[in-house]
Amino acid sequence: MLGEEEDRRVAWRYTFCDLATRRPLAQLPLVGVDLQEVIGGPASGTGTVPLLDEEVRASDPWTATAQRRTLCFAQRVVTLNGREVSRPALWAGIVWKRVRSGVGLKLTMATPESYLGMRKVVQDRTFTATDDAAIQRAILDDALALPGGSMGGLILPEVSVGTTSDLTVRLADDRTVLEALTAVGNAAPLEWRIVPGYDEATGAFTLTLLQAGRLGTSSSRALVWTSSPGSRQANEVLGYEVTEDGTGVPNSLLGVATTDDDAILRSVQTSGEVEQGAPLLEATAGGDPGEPVTQERLDRATRAELDAIGVDEVALTGLTVRGDRGPDLTSYGLGDVLTLQASDRLWPEPTSISGRVLGRRIQPGGPGSTETVTMTLGIA
Repeated sequence: MLGEEEDRRVAWRYTFCDLATRRPLAQLPLVGVDLQEVIGGPASGTGTVPLLDEEVRASDPWTATAQRRTLCFAQRVVTLNGREVSRPALWAGIVWKRVRSGVGLKLTMATPESYLGMRKVVQDRTFTATDDAAIQRAILDDALALPGGSMGGLILPEVSVGTTSDLTVRLADDRTVLEALTAVGNAAPLEWRIVPGYDEATGAFTLTLLQAGRLGTSSSRALVWTSSPGSRQANEVLGYEVTEDGTGVPNSLLGVATTDDDAILRSVQTSGEVEQGAPLLEATAGGDPGEPVTQERLDRATRAELDAIGVDEVALTGLTVRGDRGPDLTSYGLGDVLTLQASDRLWPEPTSISGRVLGRRIQPGGPGSTETVTMTLGIA
């Protein structure tokens, strides 16, 4: 009917599958759901199966949630006027522990990367001038080829990241597959993660390894949220914290070396700043060689060096938004760049902060509640 308002609704569907075969065992409701994801490592998920409903008990939730043998796929189902228009699988997690508590079955889960932390490197390998992504896949493929190691046919696309390494992997090192993959990724650098999928044609759930020098989109497609939106229907920030702690600026003068043209300042981190990732800098102070080296000159030189390499003292944490408002939860992912435009009458001036999404926490909520997403950002 012309002018009829669209009825758009979002709900979450949880399908539990056999870990080895990916065969669906049951669709079960979950309450109190909290799903997390990060780049290059395992992230946790929790939820409780309510057991008062006879239909739930008839689905045999005890078999469907068997620890270390089942895998949960979480789909975000969007309906328009009662018809499903999208149902992507946005999260997957292995059931590692469950607690029978009162009238529910509380599940502790973790993303498929956690499985790799339970399997050891299974054979010696020597790689010579080999693409780093291929090295990761070879280590992973060796482990998954063992009996009981298939994890349901993990898809390993053949991609190249353009960096190569000479590497020897030894059984004697007694490392897990996760440790080996992380070491290769850190050295390359190479980002990776295992992502869930849903095949609309067959109804099958999938797991695929993603690899790239840098996951996500470029800064030219930065997503923008604002703490003071013109419309409360989009880009609304529910909460955030901006930390300005100054740890990015090493401010201890180690020594001065003079040249014919200038004085060179060497600065080092104060206690604890090395662990926090502050860079070691050597900067030109500017001015005449005979000019006294002051703390002001040191600060000016190190600040300029920090600006040149893109290090900022400001950290943004706990950026919480609604997943059902633009940008929609499915329109961005880990590695993407976003910008927060914070405008608050209590602060002297508006602040704009950009960063990459390195971690994401999804809380679907229940019927009638708000779906929220909380993000961890890194330097863009």
